[in-house]
Amino acid sequence: MSKLSIIPLLITLLLIDLSGFGQSDDVVLISETFYKVPLVKVLKKLKKKYDIKFAYDHKLLTDHKVTQNIYQLPVAEAVGLLLEGTHLRFRVAEQGVIILPPARRKTFPISAEIRSSKPLNIKGVIKDSQTGETLPFANIRVHGADAGTTSNVDGFFSLLGLPSGSSTLEITYLGYVTKLVSLRDYDIRDRLVINLTSKTEILEELVVEEKKSDMIYNGDNIGQISMNPSRLLSLPSLGEVDIFRTLQYLPGISGTDETSAGLVIRGSTPDQNLILFDGFSVYHIDHFFGIFSAFNSNAIKNIQIYKGAFESKYGGRASSVIDITGKTGNMNRASYGFGVNLISANAVLELPIGKKLSLFMAGRRSHTDILQTGLYREIFDKVILENRDIISNLREAEFEDIEPVFNFYDLNGKLTYRPSSRDVLSWSYYSGRDNLDIDANQDFSYRTIDEASNIGFRANVDWQVDDYSNWGNDGTSLRWGRQWSQKFYSNINLAYSEYRLEQDNFEKLLFSIPVLEIDTLLRDRTQRIRNSLSDVSIRWDNQLKIGKKSELAFGSLYTKNEIDFQFSINGESADSFSDRGEQLTFYVQNTFYPFDNLGITFGVRNNHYDVIGEDFIEPRASLHYQVSPKIKLKAAWGKHNQFINRILFEENLYDVNSSFWLLADGNNIPHVVSEHLVAGISYESDNWLIDVEAYRKDTEGITDFFPDLKVSDSGEDELVNVFLAGNSVATGVDFLIQKKTGKHTGWLSYSLSKVENSFPDLNGGRPFAASQDQRHELKLVNMMSAGRWDLSSTWVYGSGKPFSDPGKGSPLVTLDSLNTYYVAVDNINTERLPAYHRLDLAAAYNFNLGKGKAQFGLSVYNVYGRKNVKYKRFSTLDIDEITNDTATTADDEPVYLASDVLLLGFTPNFFFNFRF
Repeated sequence: MSKLSIIPLLITLLLIDLSGFGQSDDVVLISETFYKVPLVKVLKKLKKKYDIKFAYDHKLLTDHKVTQNIYQLPVAEAVGLLLEGTHLRFRVAEQGVIILPPARRKTFPISAEIRSSKPLNIKGVIKDSQTGETLPFANIRVHGADAGTTSNVDGFFSLLGLPSGSSTLEITYLGYVTKLVSLRDYDIRDRLVINLTSKTEILEELVVEEKKSDMIYNGDNIGQISMNPSRLLSLPSLGEVDIFRTLQYLPGISGTDETSAGLVIRGSTPDQNLILFDGFSVYHIDHFFGIFSAFNSNAIKNIQIYKGAFESKYGGRASSVIDITGKTGNMNRASYGFGVNLISANAVLELPIGKKLSLFMAGRRSHTDILQTGLYREIFDKVILENRDIISNLREAEFEDIEPVFNFYDLNGKLTYRPSSRDVLSWSYYSGRDNLDIDANQDFSYRTIDEASNIGFRANVDWQVDDYSNWGNDGTSLRWGRQWSQKFYSNINLAYSEYRLEQDNFEKLLFSIPVLEIDTLLRDRTQRIRNSLSDVSIRWDNQLKIGKKSELAFGSLYTKNEIDFQFSINGESADSFSDRGEQLTFYVQNTFYPFDNLGITFGVRNNHYDVIGEDFIEPRASLHYQVSPKIKLKAAWGKHNQFINRILFEENLYDVNSSFWLLADGNNIPHVVSEHLVAGISYESDNWLIDVEAYRKDTEGITDFFPDLKVSDSGEDELVNVFLAGNSVATGVDFLIQKKTGKHTGWLSYSLSKVENSFPDLNGGRPFAASQDQRHELKLVNMMSAGRWDLSSTWVYGSGKPFSDPGKGSPLVTLDSLNTYYVAVDNINTERLPAYHRLDLAAAYNFNLGKGKAQFGLSVYNVYGRKNVKYKRFSTLDIDEITNDTATTADDEPVYLASDVLLLGFTPNFFFNFRF
């Protein structure tokens, strides 16, 4: 179009009555959301709603559609976003807005290279178009060439040696609209800044049939899955929106233990998972005794899950990795939000400070100590009163006055500074706590008869219990990331984290017969436990691109752990220990492409552990082969060492927290070494993803705490702690079928698995089913958006888990001689619990509230009220609750009573969220 052709537009604009637009840009603020709306209709809507006059040539706008979310922007900025990617220009005059044709293209160096045979080198960064926040792990693909890459943790990316003629990039990111970028419009001497639009900000009322599932994404590495936290509100929740509970819907991750936020991944125990949040390790990952995870979904930008055979960058754990990146906050404008449900309330603040600094804060706190809703009582009764032996011999139902006070909270903060386009400095902080205080009081009377005189008396019992617990995590990290060049990126992270538990238990039992003036203190006990674990680390990671077909990753890590455990009864130490250990790690890994469709990765990781004084080498390898554009083969193998272990009590002998952490010492506590072998195949089209992975995981050095009775030098039995070391073998196949487009989206996952443990001193040396063994697990996730409504349902099925019959057990008496337990040493886990299954539903309505966006919804857990069994509780039959005489069989064996400890039944929850 010639310059003369714009003259009629200018004349037309001047002749129009523009009195309605007589306001300045800083007065007219535009807030609109568009999804694939023709540009002409967009301008007409703005004209009608905001009285803004536009002058344009209709032919210029014919082929353009707008997908954009605009919030409180002046006219110039709003129009700039609307025209992004169209190459159209505009000018804001006093009378209105003039849409101009594209400028004559400059002859950038990249354009010349595209027309020549020279390879292309480009660099860039991926950002959120609204907040300016960088997007890690975005996928960048080159149209017309089998080439691509992934943005790093700071959103940077680079592509080297692209074939001449490459002109278009396709950028995809979970929860964002896919974007095509023409390289002909950029100068490669500058960094490409590519802005993506979040789908959560787009109302798709007219294009529901085009909706794509954007909650999970299968990564390029085997066993790798990415998850979009912004979509968690779409799924049913148990009070809190929970990231880890959503992960349990994925194949290979157990989803049938709803009172445990710890993840059982491919048959391994939760302590074998490495959990990282902004670079610092998190050891205790739950609130409310496992009902909720310790992570606030509002504070999370990205989650990367590696289910096994992970790359050499990660180590220190034997099973899996969950790497969480926290939000950095809005770089463009201040925003805030809050939410409330029947368990807790939460708030979020995002604040830009100048052009280079941003602050993000998020917090949540339960209101259970202020307002005890029906949902809270249901959860508390199941998790605390039914699963915690507050009282040793009297039935819990006999207590008239139990006054629990419970609350939890967590706080996230992050300060991000960008001194240049190459550098990112950030400080991240997390703190979370749980507090529980149970006061139980019982006064009752009963009649007793003196056998000698046959005279009846009334006896009184006064029982008081006070149980106080406080536990939680603190963590912080300071990180500097720099993109030194197109080829080299480095990242340094200094981190500290700590888990701390404090628990005090007081119990007093007074027995009296007033008529006989008998007043006896039967029990007066005070227990105290203190447990802490700290982790200090310095991490240095580097990425170096060596041409188009090779990339080198290398780095180092220093870690120092300190563990303290103290347990006392009535002021006297019953058990205590302190552990200290340091690790120094170096790793190197190379990924290269001998052919365009074949990628091979070799890596090695060396760990020096000072407690044992040895080096432990971990070789690893993986490959993926693109058979066709839709079919990919993949495989991986690797060794993984772990030097810190969480030890679980088979029975809670102390009536306190039933786990503690220990460092491997090479003697009683061996280090864990696991060998992974994984192979799979995937098929992916625009509409479907089908993924199958088979695995075998051999693990040596797993440790169980096993209390035993020994005869002391005095000839009396005493309880001693024995740590038994054994091995584990986990095998299985994971299936995933995901529907990515259409009115209904979601996925179906199925896992077939077998986990066996073997200990030389248990079960006659024969292998037995591990406690987390579950042969079949089937999960179905369905999501639908209909106008302003988000609807979803989930269904979970799992075959029964194993348990042991205590009839073959050995009698064990606790340190205070108050309780006797029978621990199985033979025929371990030979029985199975009933199958587990439940259906959950959720519905959320999205609407505008003032200048913000709001959401109100209902979530129902276990819709049909299935009575799922968590475990079997066995107890001996007491004849006399005061003397504790135990009933026995003719063979002098104790008589057992078995009862089912049930999980949650039908549980509804309401929630409300608001963002401004």
